[in-house]
Amino acid sequence: ELAALSEALDGLLEGRGAVVAITGEPGIGKSRLVAEVEERFAGRVRFLTGHAVAYAETIPYWPVRELLRRWLGLGVSDSEARARLELRAELARTLADEADEAYPFLATLLGLTLELEQERRMRDFAPDAFQHQTFDWLYRLLAVLARERPLCLVLEDLHWSDEATLSLLEKLLPAAEQTAVCFLLVHRSDPDHPAWHLVDRARRRFRRSFLELELEPLPDADTRALA
Repeated sequence: ELAALSEALDGLLEGRGAVVAITGEPGIGKSRLVAEVEERFAGRVRFLTGHAVAYAETIPYWPVRELLRRWLGLGVSDSEARARLELRAELARTLADEADEAYPFLATLLGLTLELEQERRMRDFAPDAFQHQTFDWLYRLLAVLARERPLCLVLEDLHWSDEATLSLLEKLLPAAEQTAVCFLLVHRSDPDHPAWHLVDRARRRFRRSFLELELEPLPDADTRALA
């Protein structure tokens, strides 16, 4: 599995994106596999990780919010004021003249409070239009980041993710066919969860760039030999 995942990231260094699904039961080593490949490609690939968690299933975009906070270098204890400052600075660097237009959408995605004037402007958008603009700005931001350095987005425990996150991911996945972006979708093998259906659709849609790694327990003989 490590060799196959490393091959996908070698392709990323050559400008080929990928969608990789890593499945398996709890404790089987999914996160360990990701940590090993991250160490192997450190300095050559930018890794951004977001974790879906059971207690945040009702909070829209939680893993994406965490991923963006990693990009901004924010810790758990950093204030909202600093988050706004870092977001403005990074958007000015990456999106230049479009930064001000993108800011309220990505700030909302991060759960930041908008200034009164921006909040009023956002009220003019119908919910569907606001969501579309948010997804579009994030897509464009990821494309810029991938041009700076190959980008690997790690979505851990996707089986805990909310519907809004899954909808956003489905809109972002086509980036893997257009730029040096790799999506690592780490989840349990649960056919009843919408995350499983998202991965199944990705498997059929992105046949050339899709890789599935299903981790299974070692056979008894190998387990005894390892022990």
